[in-house]
Amino acid sequence: MEFFPCPYLGGMVELNEEREQHVREKHSDFLTERLYYVAGALADPDRILRKTPDSDTIVFYRWYDDLDKYVLVAVVNHPGRDWIVTAFVTRRLQRGEIIWRRH
Repeated sequence: MEFFPCPYLGGMVELNEEREQHVREKHSDFLTERLYYVAGALADPDRILRKTPDSDTIVFYRWYDDLDKYVLVAVVNHPGRDWIVTAFVTRRLQRGEIIWRRH
């Protein structure tokens, strides 16, 4: 199990073994250096959104020039525990309510 600091959420975000396995199986293109990119997206995102107003999932994006893509990290935000649901690289931002953006 890994933990990553997330200033926006005010604490640590968990990546458990089951979710890490999901990333390995579903997003194999993202395996190389994935923890570095996940940590960066959570610590210093370019944009944060919520897919729907009542959703407990927050999506963090950070652009990486070396990938020429965004890294997306989706986090379930519950009182007392925040955990990563998935993480992958993408060229497009998903739709949703932007709750924070770098200016």
